[in-house]
Amino acid sequence: MYRVPSCYTQADVGIGSELPGCYVLYAWQPFHIGNTESPQNRHIGPNRENEEKIKWIMFDTIDNSAFINDQGKRSSKLFAAVVLAALDDAIADDKKYGNGIESIARWARSRDGREVLMCAGIEPTERCVKGMMEFVSRGVRTSVALSREESERQAAAKEAA
Repeated sequence: MYRVPSCYTQADVGIGSELPGCYVLYAWQPFHIGNTESPQNRHIGPNRENEEKIKWIMFDTIDNSAFINDQGKRSSKLFAAVVLAALDDAIADDKKYGNGIESIARWARSRDGREVLMCAGIEPTERCVKGMMEFVSRGVRTSVALSREESERQAAAKEAA
C-alpha cells in the first residue's frame, strides 16, 4: 500500500477508493517495484531479490482478489437470508392478520426490497414478486420448505397425483 499525497482525493485516485483513508492498492505495483527491464538496469541482468519481491507481491494480489470474491459471495448469502426472513415474516403476517401476500408484494416492489433482492442475486421483476406472493400463499415456512423432508414429501405427493 502506498500513501497518496493529501492533495489527491480518493475520487482522483480511482483505484482502491473503497479503502478507508487515503491508502490505495495499485494494480501496477508488481511492475513498479524492482523493474529490471528499465534501460538503466539492462546491463545488470535479473536481480534475484527483486524477482522474489515481485513474485510475493503478485501472489498477494491474487490472494486479495480471491478474498474479495469470497467476500462478495458471503455478502450475497447474507442478503439471501434477509429475503428468506422477509418471506417468513410475510407468512407469519398472513397467518395472524391475513395480509401477508400484500405485505410481501409491497416490500418486493419497494426501493429497499428491490435493492435487497438485487444484492441477493435475484432479479426484482414482476415474475419474482408473483413467485414470492405464491410462496407466501402456500403458508410453508422457508426453513421447512428448504428441508430435505419437505422436498421428499412434495416429490411423493407429485408421484401419487
